[in-house]
Amino acid sequence: MKNAFFTVDIILQKRSDLIPRLITLAQMYMQFEQKILTEISRLRSRASSKD
Repeated sequence: MKNAFFTVDIILQKRSDLIPRLITLAQMYMQFEQKILTEISRLRSRASSKD
């Protein structure tokens, strides 16, 4: 019984250690998306002003 709880504790600790990495990855992806959307908007504006 103790061994089972110990194993569960280890698994939960590993998962909680991954949360900061997941947050960092999500922030990096949001920055990437923001750059892409900003560039698309800029290019659209430039294309529509040429018409």
